Amino acid sequence: MSAATPLKSERLIVVDALRGFALMGLFIVHAVEYFELYWYKPAPGIIHDTVFFLLGGKMAATFAVLFGVAVHTMLDRYQQRDVDFRGRLIWRFALLIGLGYLHGLLYAGDILLHLGIIGMFLVAVCRLSSFGLMLIAAFCFFQVPTLVDFVATFFDPKSAEAKPLFWALSWRNFEVFASAPLLDLIQYNALRAYENKWVFNFETGKFWPMAGYAISGVVLGRIQFFSRAANAKPSLQVLLVAALMIAVLLCGLKIVGSTQLPEGMSRWYFSEIVGNVFNTAAVAVGICFFMLAYRFAFVCRLQNLFAPCGRMSLTLYVGQSLVCVPIFYGFGLAWYAEVTQLQALVFGFVGCALQMAFARYWFKGFAYGPLEWAWRALTLLSADIPFKKR
Repeated sequence: MSAATPLKSERLIVVDALRGFALMGLFIVHAVEYFELYWYKPAPGIIHDTVFFLLGGKMAATFAVLFGVAVHTMLDRYQQRDVDFRGRLIWRFALLIGLGYLHGLLYAGDILLHLGIIGMFLVAVCRLSSFGLMLIAAFCFFQVPTLVDFVATFFDPKSAEAKPLFWALSWRNFEVFASAPLLDLIQYNALRAYENKWVFNFETGKFWPMAGYAISGVVLGRIQFFSRAANAKPSLQVLLVAALMIAVLLCGLKIVGSTQLPEGMSRWYFSEIVGNVFNTAAVAVGICFFMLAYRFAFVCRLQNLFAPCGRMSLTLYVGQSLVCVPIFYGFGLAWYAEVTQLQALVFGFVGCALQMAFARYWFKGFAYGPLEWAWRALTLLSADIPFKKR
């Protein structure tokens, strides 16, 4: 059997449901964030604070966990047929990086390129033991390079007056997003927007946890977490309580650090590092809670409404930007300057409902979402993959 031969397999509906839920949560964050332009003229309030506390960072992280699960699933299914699929996966993630770059020409907040790079790394380490993978994940979750930067601030006399580098770069981005014509926006995003993107990812330490989430997803795939979780209620409850306790402790630690550490970069780095670890605990809480709730028939039916979105998450994610960037940005309707946070939240919920209805309708006649089919066909270098249902 060649590596270009597609495999037929059963999908775990709970994984699709969780992925769809994460995607819709991410869309609500983006709507309330005006697809990044909220930060151009921020107006903090209860809606913004609540949405970002509950969903901010957590939905993209959940997406990354499930990305790791998918990587393990593909490798494992082909390995069962004595096929080494790693080379084909490298090509698959090169395609994702390319798509992410194209997507980023319109929306600089793209995460596909980021995931593609992480996917390449997963291919490189996928044959390590689960213990080895979790050691790497721990390195990522504790953001060791960022911890080194944090410690260095105590030996830098200028750190009290210094500011994060990405602040000025972000402002430059926002000026373009708010006022540039479409062609100028695309030209700017082609290169200059990436300077801020990667300075932000590494300066805040957020690149490392994303890699950790994906690596953890590989381990969760190995232990068949999502297929066995229905029969592991006590373990899920223990994990949920433990993650909640860690999250509460981290909240307290962040409060103490904000008052005891000197002002400037030391305090800022500490807040970012602890905030990222808090998000990790919150993601664990969210996944465990989702899996526990999935045991109840009524809740399960509600959660499964998100499954079609999970099956075409790539198409919907890109589609969200194609529709919403022209709505919020200056070259289009410039809603960023007009809508309130409440209006943006309502827009987000309506958008979620429309996407869920569209996905449900789509899969009545098709086996894959459009981009999912194209990505699969290009991965396998074969068009012999049914698009329409027979």
